Amino acid sequence: MKMKAYSKFTYTLLLLLIVTGCGYHFSGQGNPFSEDIKTIAIPVFSNQTGEAGFENFLTNQLVYEFTSRKRLRVVDIKDADVVLKGKIRSINQPDISFSGSYHGLERKAVVTIEAVLEKRDGSVLWQDKDIIREEVYKVESSPLATESNKQAALHKIAADLAEMTHMRIFEDF
Repeated sequence: MKMKAYSKFTYTLLLLLIVTGCGYHFSGQGNPFSEDIKTIAIPVFSNQTGEAGFENFLTNQLVYEFTSRKRLRVVDIKDADVVLKGKIRSINQPDISFSGSYHGLERKAVVTIEAVLEKRDGSVLWQDKDIIREEVYKVESSPLATESNKQAALHKIAADLAEMTHMRIFEDF
């Protein structure tokens, strides 16, 4: 009987050593970069669309995401170890549902961005050219109400894109 308990203990200890010895860690924990990378700059993304101001929403959300997650400290570009650059490539807003008279009832805002994380020397640490997020919003009889719905959808998309970008940077390694 004692031999069985000893064997279970040995098996558990061996399993623990294997798991900890192979560098296993929980996803989303720690910093996958070298010890010398502690700061990040996030300049305003370029905007290749006609949606004025979206670049500010997105950049503010990225700064918020990185600040709140505390893996890298957000600093001015001259003090940064790495820089997150990007561009808003497209914002499409097709109608997705219609009334009997073919008037749009709902639209889907679809935003595509690309982002690149570079070291000070310009070498690329991470890159993704197709980060896409979409959100449906209602078309109202009032153009002002429809615009308000669209802006709310774009704000949600900006927050989601920031979270997705942060997640991909730290989990693609």
